[in-house]
Amino acid sequence: MTEANLKIIEEFVIPRASSKAFELKKDQVLRAIAHEGPQVADIRFINTHDHREQVATAWSVALNSLEGIGGEKRLKKLWSKPGFENHMLSVIHDTVQNHFYHGNCSIRVRELWDNGPLLETAGPLLADEHITCAEQFDVCLEPYGLTMKDLDSTGVFNLFMSVRRLDDED
Repeated sequence: MTEANLKIIEEFVIPRASSKAFELKKDQVLRAIAHEGPQVADIRFINTHDHREQVATAWSVALNSLEGIGGEKRLKKLWSKPGFENHMLSVIHDTVQNHFYHGNCSIRVRELWDNGPLLETAGPLLADEHITCAEQFDVCLEPYGLTMKDLDSTGVFNLFMSVRRLDDED
């Protein structure tokens, strides 16, 4: 599939430190671009017809590894959580290839970050006026009758966020 044969169905900007929920139908392509400089886009994929079915990124890492097509640093397929285990999306182009798949910022993450050793080296997690990613999900999913309590904790795909973990080797 090349960009030349793709038809733009909808184009929108999600402003920095905000959120938006939208439907992505079968065979449609989502193209995300960081247009305001370095940032992170926490994305969740939820089945419109059965909200219990959600992409599980940690599970996707395991299945990509077993299939021999990717792993922790590179995913080709995003799978729904056990109990469903459906191939929900394919990654066709990824320039980051080293994502954080294990959740999103929350009130507790913010407290630990801002009161721990990362504050000195990386600065505060969020500016005071910004709400956490978990709170952003609550806002944008409200029209669908969903809250963070309804979401799988491993269902976040963090675009543009290249992560190196403390236990990573050089």
